[in-house]
Amino acid sequence: MTETTESSDAPVAVRLIGDVKLRFGCTKIVVEEPVELRAGLYDVRRIGAFTFLGGEQSVIRHVESIGRFCMIGPGAQFGITQHPGDHLSAHIIFEYDAIGTFPSEQVQRYWDRNKELAMNAQSKWMSSRNLDRIVIGNDVWIGRGVSIMRGCKIGDGAIIAASSVVTKDVEPYSVVGGVPAKMIRWRFPEDHRRALAKLKWWNYNLEVMDGVDVTRIESGIETIEANIAAGARIHTPKLSALRGSTPRVTNYAG
Repeated sequence: MTETTESSDAPVAVRLIGDVKLRFGCTKIVVEEPVELRAGLYDVRRIGAFTFLGGEQSVIRHVESIGRFCMIGPGAQFGITQHPGDHLSAHIIFEYDAIGTFPSEQVQRYWDRNKELAMNAQSKWMSSRNLDRIVIGNDVWIGRGVSIMRGCKIGDGAIIAASSVVTKDVEPYSVVGGVPAKMIRWRFPEDHRRALAKLKWWNYNLEVMDGVDVTRIESGIETIEANIAAGARIHTPKLSALRGSTPRVTNYAG
């Protein structure tokens, strides 16, 4: 069921489609209206306006922020659990008290005898990883079934090909793909990338895109510049919060 802070006569500004759940310790997602979240499990701190994501058992966790005008395809797997491939065994029994997962007297006895070794293995593994949260910029297009490892930063205007596995930062306005994801090409020449990075058009109301032919990058940049010079207003979105394991949309006052 979708709830919204808007009146019944107003457009639905926060759309929750299907089985949307907050999980992995997430208790609140701040959203800039309008956004659309499709079915999935979420641990995200903030989502920018005009962004949609989720569907097909998406698991999106350990995410600090997702910018404005992002399109994130279904089946996403962000911040998924990783295990130590360079240990003698990658199994969780040798790092954690796994009695909850494997309720066995044998497991309990192993833990009682080897707790110090297991905790040491866990500590070494955790210290070797980048545990920062994922940050996704503005105007990013992420294809179906993409996986992004913890700590990665996705630059503004980037495109990630379907089914890719992202293990490191993605440059703004680059196109990456593969397993692991690698640079395929730049979307635009360097001078156009610099101009777009300076303009940051997503910070303005949609009027900044009035008259912009998005199929013609050079003239489009010139039109955006003219619209800003003519007084295009900075976008100040209405904020809402998603709260609860099966989230409700509520007012957000900071």
